[in-house]
Amino acid sequence: MRALDQNIAVSWSNAVRRYAENTCTRYRKDGSWMSRTYAEVDEIVRHFAQGLLHLGVDMGDRLALLSENRPCWAYTDLACQSLGAVLVPIYSTNLAKDVGYIVKDSGARVLAVSNHFQLSKAMESKIVQRQIEHVIIFDPIPDLTDRDERVKSFWEVINLGKTIGGEDKLEARMQEIQPEDLATLIYTSGTTGDAKGAMLTHRNLLSNIAEAAALFRISYNDVTLSILPLSHSLERTAGHFTPLLSGATIAYADSIGALAADLKEVQPTILVGVPRVFEKLKARISEEAKQSSKARTILFERALAAGEEAFKRRQKDEPVPLALEAQCRVFKALVFKPIHDSLGGNLRCMISGGAPLALSVCQFFFNIGLPLYEGYGLTETSPVVTVNHPGALRLGTVGKSIDGVEVRIAKDGEILVSGPNVMRGYWGHPQLTKGVIEDGWFHTGDIGQLDRDGFLKITDRKKDLIVTSNGKNVAPRHIETILATNKFVAQACVVGDRRPFLTAVIVPEQDEIFTWGAKRGQTYESFADMAASPAVRELFDKIVDDVNKRMASYQRIRGYILSDVEFTQENNLLTATQKVRRKEVDRRFSHELEHLY
Repeated sequence: MRALDQNIAVSWSNAVRRYAENTCTRYRKDGSWMSRTYAEVDEIVRHFAQGLLHLGVDMGDRLALLSENRPCWAYTDLACQSLGAVLVPIYSTNLAKDVGYIVKDSGARVLAVSNHFQLSKAMESKIVQRQIEHVIIFDPIPDLTDRDERVKSFWEVINLGKTIGGEDKLEARMQEIQPEDLATLIYTSGTTGDAKGAMLTHRNLLSNIAEAAALFRISYNDVTLSILPLSHSLERTAGHFTPLLSGATIAYADSIGALAADLKEVQPTILVGVPRVFEKLKARISEEAKQSSKARTILFERALAAGEEAFKRRQKDEPVPLALEAQCRVFKALVFKPIHDSLGGNLRCMISGGAPLALSVCQFFFNIGLPLYEGYGLTETSPVVTVNHPGALRLGTVGKSIDGVEVRIAKDGEILVSGPNVMRGYWGHPQLTKGVIEDGWFHTGDIGQLDRDGFLKITDRKKDLIVTSNGKNVAPRHIETILATNKFVAQACVVGDRRPFLTAVIVPEQDEIFTWGAKRGQTYESFADMAASPAVRELFDKIVDDVNKRMASYQRIRGYILSDVEFTQENNLLTATQKVRRKEVDRRFSHELEHLY
């Protein structure tokens, strides 16, 4: 295992010393991109940390953070790490009751929020009103006569730190922080109950950061585009700490909807995302190719086929014939370069995690010369356990375990993990901790297989496995992943536990369907009108049939519902990390599902 710094604050100080004049953060202000150097960010972080010291934030105190991605998120995190305080990130999409639960469970005394909407939402919780001593808001505070004296702006706290000082005290605090001290509490999504706070130490995070930086050769030349929520453990480690401690630049996207524009403007070298991001990118690229002339469409398909053939030969360590090599060079210049340019022109690798990635999506990007590496991990493992990378790649797997981390498969197929990245435990839940960590091995709850070369393949979540009334075990996520690659499918949930066969609730991508219908001279007055259309039913019958052809008989979907109810956090059908709450879906659509059976 690689040598690690004592704590994240020391690593950050080392990065500032090495890369002081490099651009650290980029962000959009009034329509233009602004930037700050490492030295400028460090000055903000230090003054903010000194301001927090004056407010009484002590080592081990929890500071809850409710905000969308923005530079102040990063500055607050780095200030906490410098103080030995424990950052507790909360998804900006969380409801007031969820915010209250996390504040209460973590025992947070200070709350930082991005704007007045998040402040109002948090203050709906009586727990937050009672427990929080100081509220720090990133956006400016208007002059209010009835302003809550606990509320201060981010820049007020910075000015407080500048005025009061305390550099020596801050420096001493940074040196006190030990590798096994808590750096953060990250609350798991809680698909089957209340969320639990995973206790991650400085050593947990630094071990993961060091491996990510080494495997993907992250350096001061890299630029990343931050699109996943920073509350997500993958973004926190791979898209936040790893570039920050490597001298790279982080540009903060306005929203996932602005991804296409941001990619062109920011020109990132690395993109970290979840499968849905790459599914959407693939769909957009494919659709644009189909809308070209017939000749261009044929050229695109030939280029894909040549790229796939060359890639497969390289995967098998077979030589690529000179004629095929020459073909690929021509296709790269004529067909793929414009695609690369539309994504900024500088992408050297993309990393997917958080959910299963369809093999067809991964293969597509390799075929067009944009490496897309899939990995696997959990909040409780900081999060990376295994990952495909330039030195070891096998499509259809989630890669080999990173250095220092061991993976083994239990008798029942469950994946077990041991290493410096495994959490200390669940905050305030020693019994739950004992239930998942035994003899130093963390029980992931995932089912998987290791091949003879050590590459891991995920089958499904243990608790998600469907057992039909015929006694067949079915992994629903595999089926859902394939369904979701279709541009007409927004979301899907496979149902069938203790039932004779599988069915599914499918949420159509309505914009795509309306566009598709319009091209055929069909208009729909409403979703119900669309769902009742024989042409639309025929379309989805074909989509489901195509998926079923790849499945064993007991894995096939025998009936489905088209739903206008999107799975969201607000209606309790999704967790904050966008995982489907299967029992809730089953309950919500119980009447319609019973008709199918």
